[in-house]
Amino acid sequence: MIRSVTIVLLTAATAWSAPVPKGPPPDPFGNGYLGVWKNTDDELRIDRVEPNGPAQKAGLQAGDQFYEIGTTQPKTFDDIREVIGSLRPGSRVPVVVKRGEKKISVVIVLGERPENLNQQRPILYPEP
Repeated sequence: MIRSVTIVLLTAATAWSAPVPKGPPPDPFGNGYLGVWKNTDDELRIDRVEPNGPAQKAGLQAGDQFYEIGTTQPKTFDDIREVIGSLRPGSRVPVVVKRGEKKISVVIVLGERPENLNQQRPILYPEP
């Protein structure tokens, strides 16, 4: 008898509770930063690497193509954005890129997003 009353009370409390206010929308880029740019239609090719950025420090170069990031084999930069968006600066991310016919494995330590990131046209923002 007590168990059924408890269930009814919990159900009633849930039904009458005030809605939880929504916070700001999540940042689509997370806080981690790779420091690479994509300017072409080639979905996974890096067109530019930020000097002294996380990707360059790990050894990535313009022309490399993402093959694996974390445990994901990306099909598009949206897949890469999803992985990076779930990580914080300082996170160590295993990455495999194709450079010509070779696969190269590196570990990238994500950096802090620069404040002027949108003005720099970062990864995933093709230049017009």
